[in-house]
Amino acid sequence: MKIKKNFLKNRLLHPEGWSLIGDFSLTGKFFRMFGNDRTLKGVVFNVPDIIKIREIKEKQIISEIKSGKIFIYPTDTIYGLGCDANNVSSVNKIKLIKKRDSNNPLSIIAPSIGWIKKNLIIDTDLDKYLPGPYTIILKKKNLNFLSNVSNTDLLGIRIPNNDFTKIIQKTNVPFITTSVNLSGETPITKIPEINKEILEKVDYVIDVGELNGRPSTLIINGKEIKRQI
Repeated sequence: MKIKKNFLKNRLLHPEGWSLIGDFSLTGKFFRMFGNDRTLKGVVFNVPDIIKIREIKEKQIISEIKSGKIFIYPTDTIYGLGCDANNVSSVNKIKLIKKRDSNNPLSIIAPSIGWIKKNLIIDTDLDKYLPGPYTIILKKKNLNFLSNVSNTDLLGIRIPNNDFTKIIQKTNVPFITTSVNLSGETPITKIPEINKEILEKVDYVIDVGELNGRPSTLIINGKEIKRQI
C-alpha cells in the first residue's frame, strides 16, 4: 500500500482518499503497517492492515480472530464489521465504533449449521437460506446465551456464501456481523467509502474490491422480509 505525504496539510494520504492527520516525518519510502498502534514523532494512531483476499494467511487470521481483533471484512452482500462474539470487550468496542445503542442486538455468523441447531430453536428450513444473503432470526434455547450480542430471547444468524466466511468458520466461534457504517448511515460496498473514524479503530481490513450487494434479507418465522435502505 503506497502512502504519500501532503506537505501542506501534514497528512498521510491513502491513494484512494482516506487520511490520518498528525505531525509526520517520512522520506517517501514504502511504509507498511500491521494493525497495531504506531508512533511517529510523538503522535500515536491506529492503522489497520489492509489485506487483499488473495494475500490472506489463513492461520494468522484464525489466530487474530480468536485473540479478539476487530475486522472489516466482505460478506456476500456488503462489507461487515466483526469480531469473536464471545469476546465481550471486542463486541462492546464494535458498538462504540458504530455509535450504536448498546441495547440494540447484533447478529452473528454461525460456525456451522450444527452450532445453530445446538443453541437455537429452529422454525425454518436452514438449508434453504444458508449459506446465502439472509439473516435468520431465531429464538435462543437459553435466554442468557450470547447476551452481550443480543439481550433478548432472539438472535440473528448468518452464513454468507463467500470465501472469507469459510475462514471465519474454521475458528469454531460465532462472529459478529454488522454493517461497517455509523448507525443510521448507508451500508458500505467498497473500502474507500468507509468512514475514516471507523478505519482508525479496527485492526484488519479484508479487501475484495467493490461488492454489489444489498443488506441481507431477514427471515422471521419462516417469512422473507426485505430491509428498508
